[in-house]
Amino acid sequence: MTANATSELARTLPGKAYCDERVFVREREAIFARTWQYVGHVEKVRNPGDYFVADVAGESLLVVRSVGGMLRAFFNVCAHRGARFASGEGCRKRFSCPYHAWSYDTEGRLVGATNADDVPGFRLQDYGLQACRIEELHGLVFVNLDPGAAPLREDMAGLCERLVEYAPGLPELTFVHRTQADVHGNWKIAVENYSECYHCAIVHKSFFAEGKVSAASYRIVPYGRWHEHLAQSGYEVRGDEGSAHAGEFGAWWMWPNFAVQTHPGYLVNVRQWVPLAVDSSRVTVDWFMPVDAATDEHRAEFREHAATVFQEDIPLIEAVQRGIESRAYKPGPLMVDRDKTGMSEHAVQAIQALWRKSMETNI
Repeated sequence: MTANATSELARTLPGKAYCDERVFVREREAIFARTWQYVGHVEKVRNPGDYFVADVAGESLLVVRSVGGMLRAFFNVCAHRGARFASGEGCRKRFSCPYHAWSYDTEGRLVGATNADDVPGFRLQDYGLQACRIEELHGLVFVNLDPGAAPLREDMAGLCERLVEYAPGLPELTFVHRTQADVHGNWKIAVENYSECYHCAIVHKSFFAEGKVSAASYRIVPYGRWHEHLAQSGYEVRGDEGSAHAGEFGAWWMWPNFAVQTHPGYLVNVRQWVPLAVDSSRVTVDWFMPVDAATDEHRAEFREHAATVFQEDIPLIEAVQRGIESRAYKPGPLMVDRDKTGMSEHAVQAIQALWRKSMETNI
């Protein structure tokens, strides 16, 4: 290889992108506080009064279906003296602060305040909860801390149509299983690992060697702020023989840290990589199916996924983190091939470009 060819190779990010605490702190504001963050499936807030509390970019948020039927999100901060007033999940029409019993309705309006009648100039309507942006995308609920952010469907243009095509029943599905682990690795290492199949035939032998997913047909196509993974699959179809995509595996990654994945047989999972610290992430995979459809065979499949593909990735992520922390680490080449095959790292390159743009850096 000539020196000129070598200079044209795409390079990975420098070590400080994965190890520097200052970079990590900057990411919270520049990325996670300005992007659409998944908080849950719509089944958690189907009915008026249904609610749950979610943590996003260091903020606690109340997500609730209002009595009027609208999805709402509010910062979990009492308008009196700032106490958090909500926790957990459930169904209620009023939320009362445990400190001084100020109470709010599902529209975020202050509807009661102790001793309010005896305070001159005090008006309930002046002290509602602060709202947060919230949108639903084909049964998936997202929030955005940035009031000026582009609408979700504009930000992820074209994605909803693909989800409807491959997982038409997603909004009606129900949660059936969770696999979760805390990993010693920066969140970007975990996301980049998901976004290339250069390692798949080496590490995920059961996923490919047994014909569950065809390595030869695997492709990842970036569409701006979301990527599509498609491959032919040997999974038993079980129930979706009439689908135009029976026998296909599909996955859709959304910037910066979320993905939806479909398998033949109405199996759908969503996964999220949540940063805990500069060198630590929480990886969660939630499986969804039609109500009462899960069988012992499905449950065995969830356990197998947790023991193979999910578990196999963890030591890889942790090994990369340890290596990048070394003084010997220098950015290596990204293996981007001409045809963007399943072995190519072009999707990692695209993710790193999004990161640089968001962080306003050329490193």
